[in-house]
Amino acid sequence: MSTAEHPIASLPLPITSIDMAIAAWLHAKDQRSQSRATRQTYEATLVRFRTWLIKQGLDLDAGDPRCVQEWLEAEETFSRAELPMRVAQFVETRLAALALMAQGFA
Repeated sequence: MSTAEHPIASLPLPITSIDMAIAAWLHAKDQRSQSRATRQTYEATLVRFRTWLIKQGLDLDAGDPRCVQEWLEAEETFSRAELPMRVAQFVETRLAALALMAQGFA
């Protein structure tokens, strides 16, 4: 998926590892079903869901401990000693939020 074809290219977002994972997943599905309509439906649904998540301050990697740690380190509100515990707490909280948002979106 090129930047020009990126469905949410109107948002100031670079192509991320999430975009690449989605593109690979869509390609695998496309190879399996050979259905352009199915691919377009999956892609449109994922774009709507991600756009909605981003507006809520999350993305599909919201529960990734590496992303949470980077976010917490940028906030600089915790000591280094507290960081592992805080990461675990935030991962749990963000995964719960992501699950609720997915349920609400569905």
